[in-house]
Amino acid sequence: YWNDHRSARDRLAALLRARGKQPVAAADAYRLPFGVHTAAAAVALAVFLEDGVTTSYLALVAAGDAGLRAFGALAMQDSAIRATFWRGSSVPFPGIPAAALHPRRARHQG
Repeated sequence: YWNDHRSARDRLAALLRARGKQPVAAADAYRLPFGVHTAAAAVALAVFLEDGVTTSYLALVAAGDAGLRAFGALAMQDSAIRATFWRGSSVPFPGIPAAALHPRRARHQG
């Protein structure tokens, strides 16, 4: 999966450069969202990361450029499939946070 991410990064960077944009380099290090001290935590981190990447690629699907939209749609599918592997199950709308699927209900005023 590491190589899949690297290939997607390189393809996206090439797409951006072809459009006159300069991609921002990745940070040297990142703070993990939680401690990873067990195999289960490592799997949870993989799910967290793939879900985040899926959300980012979903944002590209809204781009005005057809090439970026196509890249985002295909890359989103790949990351959603990887997240499904790590999670052991799929989610209804990959890339969309569950909270966004359940709008707040209007409070009943009685």
